[in-house]
Amino acid sequence: MAEVQDTATAPVAEPVVSRLDEDKENQEVNEENQGSPNQGNDTKETSQTELKLSELKLDSQPSADIEKVTADLLQSRSDLLGRVQNLKKDLQDWRGKLDTQVKTYRQELGELRTTLNSEVEQLRNEFQSLRTTLKRQLDATTGLTELGPDSSPEKVNESKENLV
Repeated sequence: MAEVQDTATAPVAEPVVSRLDEDKENQEVNEENQGSPNQGNDTKETSQTELKLSELKLDSQPSADIEKVTADLLQSRSDLLGRVQNLKKDLQDWRGKLDTQVKTYRQELGELRTTLNSEVEQLRNEFQSLRTTLKRQLDATTGLTELGPDSSPEKVNESKENLV
């Protein structure tokens, strides 16, 4: 039974070992037969063996490279996402400050407009009262000149023009 177990486990490992052994044997035979007429076939087998070995080496390397590149890309992506989020937050903060400033300036402008309108109205009222006062004075002057001894219409008109 021990022999059966040995033979049962041996074939599992044998294909990998036998393939490598065959490649080594082919390489040794090729080295010995370099001067033989079958040199073209041996070179062909050697290059195929080397190709198979290089494929085995490459199979393990790209997965490590892919993992490294993937990790680098993920890191870069997370960095970029962080930067975009920071920029977005900065933009929102800036916009909030700008909105606050605009609101403040509008309030100040409204207050200034109200103040200016009230001052303009006050000036209108003052000018109206001055105009009324001036008309009264003009009427009084006209009345006095008409009552006086030298009351000529030319002098009355001159006095009106001087007052205006």
